[in-house]
Amino acid sequence: MTTPDANPNTCGATCSTCKHWVLDKDDRYNSLISPEDPVTYEHEETEEAIAAKWGHAVRRCRCPKITFYQRPERDGATVCDGSEYMAELLTGQDFGCIHHESNANLERSERSNT
Repeated sequence: MTTPDANPNTCGATCSTCKHWVLDKDDRYNSLISPEDPVTYEHEETEEAIAAKWGHAVRRCRCPKITFYQRPERDGATVCDGSEYMAELLTGQDFGCIHHESNANLERSERSNT
């Protein structure tokens, strides 16, 4: 996927180039990652088509430093919601993170978890 110029405030280390930023095979049914067209109620077939239609891509952050509903480590973060059964950190492609690890050496299939 081609991405717009990297956010200058993060020195190029954004989610779009991080190995922890993944797209699961069931994400095409996640309305935040793959929103329906408001006119046709159809989902786009590819991430590139979604990004073209909505202006940017969104994926899950699977960084092990991001925890669920527990006190984060000093250099970590946590995600909470009221139900305490499921929550995840979703980010846009230009979000920057101190835990960035390049995905340059990952195969395309490893980047998308499909």
